[in-house]
Amino acid sequence: MSHNIKKILFYLLAFYSLLGFVVVPFVLKPQIIKAVAQQTNATIELDSLFFNPFLFKLELFGIHLKDQQNKELFSLPHVFVNVEVYSLFRAAIHIKDFVIEAPRVYLVYDTDKKLNLATLLKENNQTQEGDSSQAKMPRIIVNNFQINNAYVRYEDFTKKEKFDFSFEGLRFELKDLDTKDLDMSKASLRFYSRFGDGGFVNLKSNIIGVDPFIIEGSFDFESSKLYTHYRYFQDILNLEVADGKLSAHAEYFFNMDELNATKIQNATLSLDALRIKPKGKHKDILNIGFLHLNIMEIAPIQKQVLIEKIELDSLKLKVARNTKGEIDWRQYLKVNMPRLDTNQTANAAEKNQTPWSVVLKDIALEKIQADFYDKGISPAVNTKLNNLNLYAQDMTLSGEEPFQYSIDLKLNDTFVCHSSGAIKYAQLDINASVKCDGFDVVHYASYIDAAAKEALEVYNIKLMRATAGFDANIALKTQSEQTFISLNETNLRLSNVALNKRNTGEKLLAFAHFNVNHTAIDLQKREIKIAKTTLANLSIETKMLANGKMNFEGLLEPKKTATQKETAFRVQLKHFALDAAKVNFEDARLSPSATIKADRIFANVYDIDSKTSTWLKYKTYARINSKGIVRANGDLRHTPLKQKGTLDVSDFSLKEFNPYLAQSSYLKIEDGAIDINAKTLYDSSSNKADAKLVGGVKLKEFFLANSRDNTSLLSVGELALHGFELDLMPNRLYISEANLNSFYVDAMIDEKKVMNFTTLRKETPKTQVSKKSEEFTYKIEKLNLNAGSAKFADFSLPIKFQTNIHDVSGTLLSLSSTSSEVAYIDIVGEVDAYGATKLKGSLESSNPKKFTDLNFNFTNLELNAMSGYSAAFAGYAIESGKLYLDLGYKIKDSELLGSNKITINKIKLGEEIKDENTSSLPLGFVIAILEDSEGVIDIDMPVAGNVDAPDFKYGAVVMQTLSNLILKAVASPLTFLGSVIGVESQKLEYISFEAGKSDILPPQREKLDQIVKMFEKRPKISLSLSGVYDVQSDTKALQLQKLVALAIKESGAKSKEEQQNAVDIDVLEDIYEDFKDDDKLDVIRDALEKKYEDDEFKREYLKALIEETRVLLVVSKEELEALAQLRTQKISTYLLEEQKMNPKRVHRVKVSVIDEVQNSSVRMKLAVDVQ
Repeated sequence: MSHNIKKILFYLLAFYSLLGFVVVPFVLKPQIIKAVAQQTNATIELDSLFFNPFLFKLELFGIHLKDQQNKELFSLPHVFVNVEVYSLFRAAIHIKDFVIEAPRVYLVYDTDKKLNLATLLKENNQTQEGDSSQAKMPRIIVNNFQINNAYVRYEDFTKKEKFDFSFEGLRFELKDLDTKDLDMSKASLRFYSRFGDGGFVNLKSNIIGVDPFIIEGSFDFESSKLYTHYRYFQDILNLEVADGKLSAHAEYFFNMDELNATKIQNATLSLDALRIKPKGKHKDILNIGFLHLNIMEIAPIQKQVLIEKIELDSLKLKVARNTKGEIDWRQYLKVNMPRLDTNQTANAAEKNQTPWSVVLKDIALEKIQADFYDKGISPAVNTKLNNLNLYAQDMTLSGEEPFQYSIDLKLNDTFVCHSSGAIKYAQLDINASVKCDGFDVVHYASYIDAAAKEALEVYNIKLMRATAGFDANIALKTQSEQTFISLNETNLRLSNVALNKRNTGEKLLAFAHFNVNHTAIDLQKREIKIAKTTLANLSIETKMLANGKMNFEGLLEPKKTATQKETAFRVQLKHFALDAAKVNFEDARLSPSATIKADRIFANVYDIDSKTSTWLKYKTYARINSKGIVRANGDLRHTPLKQKGTLDVSDFSLKEFNPYLAQSSYLKIEDGAIDINAKTLYDSSSNKADAKLVGGVKLKEFFLANSRDNTSLLSVGELALHGFELDLMPNRLYISEANLNSFYVDAMIDEKKVMNFTTLRKETPKTQVSKKSEEFTYKIEKLNLNAGSAKFADFSLPIKFQTNIHDVSGTLLSLSSTSSEVAYIDIVGEVDAYGATKLKGSLESSNPKKFTDLNFNFTNLELNAMSGYSAAFAGYAIESGKLYLDLGYKIKDSELLGSNKITINKIKLGEEIKDENTSSLPLGFVIAILEDSEGVIDIDMPVAGNVDAPDFKYGAVVMQTLSNLILKAVASPLTFLGSVIGVESQKLEYISFEAGKSDILPPQREKLDQIVKMFEKRPKISLSLSGVYDVQSDTKALQLQKLVALAIKESGAKSKEEQQNAVDIDVLEDIYEDFKDDDKLDVIRDALEKKYEDDEFKREYLKALIEETRVLLVVSKEELEALAQLRTQKISTYLLEEQKMNPKRVHRVKVSVIDEVQNSSVRMKLAVDVQ
């Protein structure tokens, strides 16, 4: 029995072994192949299959799954399964080992956007009916599930270029899993894979429970080449990730029953060596050295994030804007894919969701650099951010709590800025301090110009240089939908500023520093309070243009736009200081222009307030034209305008006003200065004068001259004005007493009875007066003269008179601008050693032409003082004699009635003066005619006429005037002869000839005819002719004449037309080669060909050829002298034969030579001799 049982058992075991080891693999393999073929669109290959029925171990070898195109989908070289069968008796599935070795998976995403494995299964439209109730999941025990050394390759053909990526060395482990007793099983899960580019992903997890599902673990990721991942998105991006490495680490916990406990902790994210460039280009536009994110905890269900620190070390960014105003990064960041429709309902739901709570403990962004090249403005501007460091602590996404920050930046190599403070942005609340220096304003002139041109109708200034800096404490707060901004301890600095006029480039102003210190700005109260403002080394170039406008006019004009009226800020400035300023003023209306320079200007103004009816105090100092000093102190109220103060001026030079005098007169101030010590008052509401100057004025060391010949006219040692009162609006000047000390006057009456002072006014064109100017009234009660002197000369008399007057004293009373008020004059003085003079009378000082009655007497004047003049003009000295003058002038309504009596007593001539600089006249004969038996010569010379247009008449002085004319004729015959015919003597002194010629031209014949007429009336004079030639011009002309003759000869020209064209290049080259055998003409031709072309070259070469050939022809001295003699001969022939002059009155003398360069003509001088 037992033997049978054993036998049965043996057969059963043998059958079981046969069934398990042989039948099952044999049956199972084709069934697997058939099932795959039925259920999938693929074919499977299975090399071998082994099953151990006793250990329940299954091994599969050489599994290959291929699609219908025989392309491999995946392969499994070896699969091992070890199942614990006895667990089935405990209603459990126990897998002791499930190992897949070196699987290879091939994923392909084709051009139809289908994944190859997604279409692996065949469609099955049959639905299986069954119990709809959920079956209870059996107990599953897994001791070891492994996928080792897997390889996954992904290919995507939907891109423009195929994208491929691989996971290598992939490993998946699941150990010790028991769904019933998970806590004791200590289940763990791990996933690890290398990337084809060298990176990896590593996931480690511990499964704490399955029902509910609870898991914890860690995640590590590293991508050695971001370029690989970028390739997948390159078709939709306009940027290229050229380099970079990304790594991450995190620890996580998940509980299905307690989702709020889900956490990600100790997470880090690092980005290294990122390089981004535009697609298809080679230059980087973004570089990140290192970016690290350290996250302490993320609670996604509770929407809470706690970030420990964000670190950035080195970021370089390049941004550009094109001429259309487009930022390149906007184009780079565009995603080239269709837009998705937004779900408004989802957006609305999101608005109602609980916001995320994000806390950032620390942020440090360092070494940030950027370049922004802006072609959207002209000229283009390049902004360079050299360095930016940003630090912040305790930032929150909600912004309910303030966070601290600190920023340091350097811009464009010079601009350095630091800012720190606290910011709360849920309800905006900012408290910050900012300090910046070195901002180059001109670097951004393009933006300034563009904004100005947009806002202004006229923009005619150009900022040449400017550096700005500022620091401030800023407080900004939003409350009840209102924003409150205040700035305290604000300081603004502008330095090295220069401003020019845009259209001309001329300098307008410059200054070294402009500082606004300790400023507080309250925008709500609209108040600005400034402790001190300092403007240092201000330089202003002002100019009155020829059109009467200032150079600062019209520089800026706003566009006409409707403006809304706003409440003006109240500005309070405690102290304004102007240090070491200078102003240069040029009045270009004048010629020469007038220039006034003010330097060392210092001004201090206190308590400036824009509020009406407030007073400020000022103290100013300035130096004018390097010598004068001006000081002004006082108080000023701007609205309504009122002023009271003092004005002190010392050594204010008057010479700089000469250009103004030159416009209407021939006066020139050679020296002189003014001192003023006065009080100043202004009150626009006063019933009296609006402006008033009360005090004393002093003119000192004043010298006035005639600008035409620099002769002295007037000098004043000192003019002191006491009781000086100047009122403006209405205009009035009152002086109680004036003292004129040490003055000098140089007065002269010329031969035409015109006093030098009356010729000092220039004729100016009359202009129509559109509006009558306000009358300026003045009155000087008393003018005292002391220690005065004068020089007086009257050349209108037959014997020229000149004398010196000294020790002048006297008084002038009631000098006034009031009509019909008469001034009285009583002045005495001494003349030379023994003479005396006196001026007495009265006149209407406001209009002397209306009434003047003056008597001017000279007595006992010595005639020998005039010997110098008599010797120079007559060749005799005056040994002795006395002169008496009685000059009386009466004017009424511009009509002059004057009587001038000249008396000469016992004049005695001295010896004859023989000198090359003197002339000889029969002065004794003249004196014999004029002198009476008593030795007295009386000359009465009445004067009558209108002072506006004098027309003097002569009586007994006719003979004396004739004698004076004779003296002039004898002393200067050319001048006399010229005046007779109304031609300037200089034009009669010569006859002009063309160079190289002796023909007398018509204008020269006219001169000769005029000389002939004069000689007909002057039979005792003769004309001397001296032939002349000009070495340079005559030689050149004769050479050209010879050259033309030679060219005509060489060319063989016969007709006149041929002769005119005979001088051409070929003929001249032949002539040149006859004289010289060199290559100079080739050198000249080559040089001209480089500069000229065609006809222009021919012209220039012909000119050069003529010059080179001309100098080869020789003109002898004899030929030049013959030309000079021919000129003399033709003049002599013309005068003697055509004009029939007496041959004895025409003399020919030796030839003279002209060596100096003259005009184009050759002048032959004429001389007059007395027979």
